[in-house]
Amino acid sequence: MLVEIYCDKFKTGGKDGKIRPAIKFHKGLNAVMGDSNRSNSIGKSTLLMIIDFVFGGEDYIQKCKAVHDKIGEHNICFTLEFEGKEYSFLRNTKNYKELVICDRQYKKIEGKKPISIDEYNKFLAKNYGLSNEELTWRGAMSKYIRVYGRDTMDSSRPLQASKDGKQSDEIKNYLKQFGVYNTVKEQIDIAKEADDKKSSFKKTSDYKYLIMAKNKTEYKNNEKKISELEIKKKELAEKNNDGLLDLNEMQAEQISDLRMHLNKYKRQKARLQAQLNTMRQEKIDGKKSFKKSYEDLEKFFPGEKFEEIEKIENFHKSLSKVLDAEFKENEKNLVATCKLLDNEIGKIQDEIAEIKIIPNVSQAVLKEYTNLSLELQNLYTANNNFTIFENLKENAKKCEDARDKVISNKLTDIQNKINNAMMTITNRIVKGKHLIPPHLLLETINKYTFETKGDGGSGTAYRGLITFDLANMSLLHIPFLVHDADLMDPIEKNTLTELVKEYDSVKNDEKQVFVSFRSYEFYAKEIKPLLESCLVIHLEANGKELFGWAWNKEENKKID
Repeated sequence: MLVEIYCDKFKTGGKDGKIRPAIKFHKGLNAVMGDSNRSNSIGKSTLLMIIDFVFGGEDYIQKCKAVHDKIGEHNICFTLEFEGKEYSFLRNTKNYKELVICDRQYKKIEGKKPISIDEYNKFLAKNYGLSNEELTWRGAMSKYIRVYGRDTMDSSRPLQASKDGKQSDEIKNYLKQFGVYNTVKEQIDIAKEADDKKSSFKKTSDYKYLIMAKNKTEYKNNEKKISELEIKKKELAEKNNDGLLDLNEMQAEQISDLRMHLNKYKRQKARLQAQLNTMRQEKIDGKKSFKKSYEDLEKFFPGEKFEEIEKIENFHKSLSKVLDAEFKENEKNLVATCKLLDNEIGKIQDEIAEIKIIPNVSQAVLKEYTNLSLELQNLYTANNNFTIFENLKENAKKCEDARDKVISNKLTDIQNKINNAMMTITNRIVKGKHLIPPHLLLETINKYTFETKGDGGSGTAYRGLITFDLANMSLLHIPFLVHDADLMDPIEKNTLTELVKEYDSVKNDEKQVFVSFRSYEFYAKEIKPLLESCLVIHLEANGKELFGWAWNKEENKKID
């Protein structure tokens, strides 16, 4: 529990006045009281913000800018007690992300290193008995610290710790506080995994990575077509002397492919052989020439010289030698290529023989058989994938239903417990007026409502918020509450009287409530003795503010 808070900036009698002694706290109600004039800006809400700061919050830094502008950097020193042992800390408003471990006089203990705010929050969770791997200390307690300026004052969102928070996260944290979230999460994870499998399978189909019938109509059409193709396939086999019936689809496809290559190689060899034959014939024809003698010509052309013709003939002889060498090289290449083709043709024929091809099956029949087999395989695959997808959908739906049932049961159980507790507390604080209690409806894991049906007044709304916190404190291990006077302003006196009693009754469970009140005069006389006994500090205007002065007034300026 919180034992005390001390700050050398807490003063009386002005900004340079006397330092206040440490503010002492106790079990049950800890009352922060204002003056008879219900003065504002005297530090009631600020002290509650500091209590939030003591319990690991940061709103005192982020939302009390005027305090830090006027007071400057300062230390908040405090002591906590757990199982009879005291722990003292100092938290600076500038270096607020760490805490100094101190002795009882708030002097740093030598050899003790400062601890981070995360370490400190874990320390609080452990010692307050709120250690939960799924839930942080602030996640558990922040919503129960309701101070003007914080995001926890919304009477329709009692689970809200931040205005930017989602209802789904608020409900999850609430389930964690009741210790049932792991069971719910297990079902959520199972349902998510099932849905992910379904979605992934569907997405794969949408991107054409697998064949799948689109719907039941297409599935039935595929079945009809499969039946027709199976008959056609059987008939095709029977027409081919029953030989093809012994070949499986893979054999048929292999044979078809081999024959295609065989024919291609045979055509290539035929073309090359024709080219080779032509070249050889041209070579033979080129060797036929007339006898190189000019005697006959001299008979008809006596006295003529034939030296030039002889030169040309000699040129032709030299050219023939060159062409003959080129021919031999080309012939050599063509013969080698033909031999390679012969080898490939021989290999393919051997492969066909090994597969035991049926001699009377033509390539056309084989191709048709292969196409039929491929089409059938695609149809079978499409329908099989459709069946798989339907099973995934069915499983995802079952997991979704199981998840929703578990969630519904847990939410209903929690809301019934809270609503029953709020009804009991309402009956105590309204004293026989038979007023409708507030009602929490956990609709789904993502949505909830909180209201008092038939009454939308502010007094009823804030009464409902206070009642909700007290109900949770009675059911859960909530070690303290922090409530600002703004919550009680609209509530009628008689109800406030009973609320004060409810606040103080938590001491029976070793718990604390920190509440600011406007003034004694605002409450019934009968409750004043209890408030006085619970008082931890009385704040007033004119030098008795929390920091000894109020900075919301204009300073007097001298006129020359």
